[in-house]
Amino acid sequence: MVAGHGDGQAAGASTETINRHRYRRIRRDTRNRINQLLGEIGTPQPWTIDAFVERVAAFRGRPIELAQHEWHGRVAGMWCALETADAIVVDATSTALHREHTIAHELGHMLLGHQGRTSVPDDIPRVDPRLAKRMGIETDLPPLRHRDHYDDDEELAAEVAASLIWRYAGRRLLPARTLTGAAAAAVDRFAAVMGRTRR
Repeated sequence: MVAGHGDGQAAGASTETINRHRYRRIRRDTRNRINQLLGEIGTPQPWTIDAFVERVAAFRGRPIELAQHEWHGRVAGMWCALETADAIVVDATSTALHREHTIAHELGHMLLGHQGRTSVPDDIPRVDPRLAKRMGIETDLPPLRHRDHYDDDEELAAEVAASLIWRYAGRRLLPARTLTGAAAAAVDRFAAVMGRTRR
């Protein structure tokens, strides 16, 4: 169970202040836990997300099946927790980079011990019954954790976990910077205005 905002916030504190403290708390706690776990699990060299999935499966003692289904961006991915195994289903229309990040996010849910959902809202696409049958999934029965929003603590923690997994593996969302001179200075000024400078 996820606790509410009763973590020492003064009465009448603004929602923005509470959210900022909540985010920092979740980020700190997640960073500590995931870094500890990644130290035990390690990362494959050379890195591939599929090889990392195998390491997580071995660490947890439960097979992880990777599958894909065409959701065309409506859902990036979902974790199906089965009785004796786990399945991660990703959107088949995703780019390779997005697929990797989605899998890392779902692995974050697993490593952090999130329980998922016992039901899914009607507007969320379910796993295609033919795909589910091949994976041994009864689509209405297993808890499903799906990436359609980040408005709760578990979703935020899983996103933080995914970024830590990438950092631990030495991965980057963007290619190395190639700009120099005036162009680089212009980008830096824009980043400063947007509040992206390092502190």
